[in-house]
Amino acid sequence: GSWQLVLDTMSAAATVNNVALLVFVARNLLGDYTFSTKVLILVGVEHLVFGLKFIIAGIIPDVPGEVVRGEALKTYIKEHPQRIANAQKRGERARASSTSQRGNA
Repeated sequence: GSWQLVLDTMSAAATVNNVALLVFVARNLLGDYTFSTKVLILVGVEHLVFGLKFIIAGIIPDVPGEVVRGEALKTYIKEHPQRIANAQKRGERARASSTSQRGNA
């Protein structure tokens, strides 16, 4: 929707921020590297996280299959109202026929 760009921007900013905090503040994790080495680590880990996010976004569909099928059914019903009416009439006749057969048995 209209908020997608805002959420994607916030996600990207949060990713860069969190990786930068990890690289520049967590001395026990990385040890004592030079500033330029830390920048390279930041860029590498950031690209890794963005690549993983891109792969996951490609695997998971934006719209669930159930919603796609429901929309297709709504479109079919709109485009073929006479077929739906005929099918309903046939169903009513079939129910009436089976009800009368049960009553005679």
